[in-house]
Amino acid sequence: MESSEHYRLPAIFDKAAEAMQAKLKELQHSFSHNGLRGQGAEEILKTFLREHLPISMGIASGCAVDSKGQTSKQLDIIIYDSLNSMLLYTDSSNTNLLIPIENVISIIEVKSNLRERDIENAVNNMTSVKEMSKTAYILGETPFPGQVLIQDTVNIYGSTHYAMPTTYSLFAFSSEMSTENILRHINEKQSTKPIDKRIDNLCVLSQCNVINQSQSGKLNALPEPGSRTVAASTKQSLLLWYILNFNIWCQAKFPPLQLSNYLGNSFHFS
Repeated sequence: MESSEHYRLPAIFDKAAEAMQAKLKELQHSFSHNGLRGQGAEEILKTFLREHLPISMGIASGCAVDSKGQTSKQLDIIIYDSLNSMLLYTDSSNTNLLIPIENVISIIEVKSNLRERDIENAVNNMTSVKEMSKTAYILGETPFPGQVLIQDTVNIYGSTHYAMPTTYSLFAFSSEMSTENILRHINEKQSTKPIDKRIDNLCVLSQCNVINQSQSGKLNALPEPGSRTVAASTKQSLLLWYILNFNIWCQAKFPPLQLSNYLGNSFHFS
């Protein structure tokens, strides 16, 4: 019988990180075009997520749209509620989607090599996503005044929501910046923003994580009132990034989508 030591969670994720880095290196040797390298990096992370997340979480690229008519930029990785989502468009491989923002759990922006200017661009991309209107839900109404209505809610970013806000993570396969410089640059770009309008966390594979530390010292994927952004230099950054984000993603619940809100006030059936 094989020792259970081979199946410890850290060992599994160490091997996964090594495999991801080897695949990226193979990709970089094969292609010189930066666009193809970028798409390849996204596919490597998508493959990892599909292998390690429940089937209830869909993994794709594409765009999100809201009921006010806003459409996001192209998003590297969308994690969405695959069991209940209304897809407005999907290609034959179901990997490029147009999806209502109401069913989006998280966005992951992927970089092969993280540079200073990438952080500023990522903050701008994150802001455009988190400012989308995520309100087109069917919310229950009681048939009689004063009747109690049981409604699921989620407490996130220090406030209560009837649907989980979209979270945003930045994932890089490498960086020539030091961990201290990565932390400094991300703080410079977003520390004055409201805590729900920030890049929530960052992972540089086998180098470091930028995460959130509560006043009690607990490490979290998301900021909360009174928390601070900290950097953790670790070779097991993939494991830490996955555990912290999975704890959030697996709790995502959304009310049913009110699709009629996407028709607009000017629409009339002819």
